[in-house]
Amino acid sequence: MSKTQHTEKEKSFQQQVWGTLSAINVNEKIEKKNGLSYLSWAWAWGVLMAHYPESYYTIDTVNYNNDGSAMVSLTLTVKQGDNEFPRKMWLPVMDYRNQAISNPNAVDINKTLMRCLTKAISMFGLGFYIYAGEDFAGEDLPEQEKIVIQQEVAQQKARYDQLIRDLKTAAKRLSQKGWNFFFNNIPPCRFSLFLILVCTNNRLKIIHNIRATALDKL
Repeated sequence: MSKTQHTEKEKSFQQQVWGTLSAINVNEKIEKKNGLSYLSWAWAWGVLMAHYPESYYTIDTVNYNNDGSAMVSLTLTVKQGDNEFPRKMWLPVMDYRNQAISNPNAVDINKTLMRCLTKAISMFGLGFYIYAGEDFAGEDLPEQEKIVIQQEVAQQKARYDQLIRDLKTAAKRLSQKGWNFFFNNIPPCRFSLFLILVCTNNRLKIIHNIRATALDKL
């Protein structure tokens, strides 16, 4: 069996780890900085040790780019008895504005490594929802955010409905004035939508799906 293959027992251990760590609500441990959410590496490591104290990590050599910036990476292995499996994580060395640092010093690299370790732990489930832009695990969106999303959906629908009305009007005029009217009056960006309208007998279904996602650049 190759290293990339896993036995059913190993798969079950992975599911166990994910189920255990992802079920932990980390909301009270979240720290906010520059609009982004963070977890303390010490707290995250403490939680991992409380559940899987045999776990360990190895740090790779720092990779420097041509522009002077640097990338750190490490491999975290969660272990319990004979069961273990690794996951790798990487992170550019960044400043407080989350911008890449040119020629970072040892302190910059050390801080980034700890942030990288925290993110690696999240890949096993702990605080994973933070990186998916969900600040509240298992809770509904705040009412104000729901209202904003509903307004955005309504605005998008209104714009699409108006576009369809314009295309239908253009289609009627086209039959009366010929293709010259079409090329002189329909913007190129609407050409494909017009073809869809004609080919589907003036029936066009539009689905607009809005998902709020906050990218955490940890």
